[in-house]
Amino acid sequence: RPTPPPTYSYLPTCYHSFTVALLCILVDVIGIQFTAPSLVPYCVSMGIGVDQIGPLYTARYGGQIISNILMPPLADKYGRKVVVMWSIGGSMIAYIIQGLAFRYEGSEFTLMFTGKLIAGLFGGTFPIILTYITDISMPDLKLLKTRITQAVATLMAAPVALQPLGGAIATFGLYLPLLVSAGIAFVGLILTQCFMVEVFKPEGDKEEGDALKKSDEKKEDDSKGPPRPSVWRDTPLLTLGASFFFVAFFIVGQQIQPPLLLERSSFGLEEDSETRTQERIALTSGLVAIPTSLVTAFVMTVGYLSLSKRGVRDETCVLVGGLVASITFFVVPMCKTVWQLCVINAVQGAGCGMFMGAVQAMPSK
Repeated sequence: RPTPPPTYSYLPTCYHSFTVALLCILVDVIGIQFTAPSLVPYCVSMGIGVDQIGPLYTARYGGQIISNILMPPLADKYGRKVVVMWSIGGSMIAYIIQGLAFRYEGSEFTLMFTGKLIAGLFGGTFPIILTYITDISMPDLKLLKTRITQAVATLMAAPVALQPLGGAIATFGLYLPLLVSAGIAFVGLILTQCFMVEVFKPEGDKEEGDALKKSDEKKEDDSKGPPRPSVWRDTPLLTLGASFFFVAFFIVGQQIQPPLLLERSSFGLEEDSETRTQERIALTSGLVAIPTSLVTAFVMTVGYLSLSKRGVRDETCVLVGGLVASITFFVVPMCKTVWQLCVINAVQGAGCGMFMGAVQAMPSK
């Protein structure tokens, strides 16, 4: 009989490692999705103006860009597990700083900005986790495909589950979602240390490094065709990067717009105190995010794949999806009730899902 293909099933904690890897993905996004409904109300309750909330998002996503550039090389040098633990530990510290900012009167904005920046600088975990999943799944390609799909699904499903839960917890204190995030990060840190198996040998192993170098040189000699262009001369890649730059503006707008809109008297969320009002706004913001997240995830996967199989071009999906999302973004401020806001957000989610599904598929094509 033919010998079955080798797998990594001999690793006793391989499946435990994969479960912990999914938890690490949640720790990475929990500071954004779980705290999104309460962030604006929390800042408003501390006297941070709307014009100062924008720089907080800039610090978070600006640090994320730096992290995405620096962390993968560090993971190759020191190992996946070590860098993931650095990331989780830094995120935990960032959440604690933000959660305790309300206690230091006069320094709230400084502490929030510092916490957001630290969260961004230690937030580049997702590409490392995908690489780690590849390490523990190869050479079983079927297992690898299943696990990558589960990891992406975890990332996409996070807003659906985390935002309503974060809004509900915020009714007991606008700072609580941040401290709960810190607690989850601490649990993730412990589980990573105990159950994540490091199967990748860092660059410190000289013999392995020399062997890999010779292998790469041989592959390069055997390869045919013109050399790959420089990244800075790759026009399609730069155009795609520019599109994500503008998508970031849209995503931040999606997170800031609902809490500010719900402060209007037409929504009927006023309470007898400013704190109670902001807590109710946080809860409603989390509920409003449900239709947006559900429709975005569905259209981004099932909807886009169905259109693609029927011969609809990616350019059409980008243009139609972007147009729908842009129009609804301008229509949202016209809403007078929570139901209207939910409906418009669902339509906006359909546009975002069609656009993002096509854009994410373009690099592989």
